[in-house]
Amino acid sequence: DADSADPREQAMAAALHLRESFQRTGNWSDAAAGYNGGPRAEKTSANRAPETVAYVERVNKGLNVTQ
Repeated sequence: DADSADPREQAMAAALHLRESFQRTGNWSDAAAGYNGGPRAEKTSANRAPETVAYVERVNKGLNVTQ
């Protein structure tokens, strides 16, 4: 439960959200965008908020993903 005060429950909810985003998109870049910026950011790279673009770049760098 993302509203839980328990860090383990928060982590599990975050992991579930990211997994579902990856299952919809099939790639980590769009999944990270959806995780950070919501469903609209997941569907298209156009008009993503600058903080979402920066988040995706950090995630890709951490995962060693190339575009």
